[in-house]
Amino acid sequence: MNSESLPQPVTQQDDPNDMGVCCTFLIRLWGVVAAVLIVVCGIIRLLTISPTCLAAGIYLIIFGLVTFLIEAPIILTFMPTAAPLLACLNKFLRPWVRCVFYIIILVPPIALCRSVTIILAVLLWFVTFSLNAVLVIGSKGKDRSVANNRGDLSMRNVSSSKAKTEDSATLIGNIEG
Repeated sequence: MNSESLPQPVTQQDDPNDMGVCCTFLIRLWGVVAAVLIVVCGIIRLLTISPTCLAAGIYLIIFGLVTFLIEAPIILTFMPTAAPLLACLNKFLRPWVRCVFYIIILVPPIALCRSVTIILAVLLWFVTFSLNAVLVIGSKGKDRSVANNRGDLSMRNVSSSKAKTEDSATLIGNIEG
């Protein structure tokens, strides 16, 4: 039987950094919802007497809108005319860039004011950070599992090839006498 008649394994031609359209869409959709809720928390925080809590409310509104602008282009997925814009934004706003942004903006509101709305907003940002981290780690894990399936990261192929060599040497030794 020659090897050309055997079916070849199907290989994916996907981008190794791609976690899947559905997963990416849901994570970015969560970012949009979280951004809207963060802005609402900021507006609620504006109803205060304390100047530091007022500053924290303004901070939430500003960076909630920035978060919305970062995550909202996922809505353009359904518009074919906006595909070049979406591709450009995805090129520059990788998940690891968003993770760095979210981790940096977590600290100042808690330092300014500790209230329920501020803590809720920071938790929403942290969940958004965590989901983007899943996108970063997930793409690396996919590369690792593909390499493991090929045998690049496992010693099992080395031990099985040694066993085959020893078996063939024993077989040849038995044939020779």
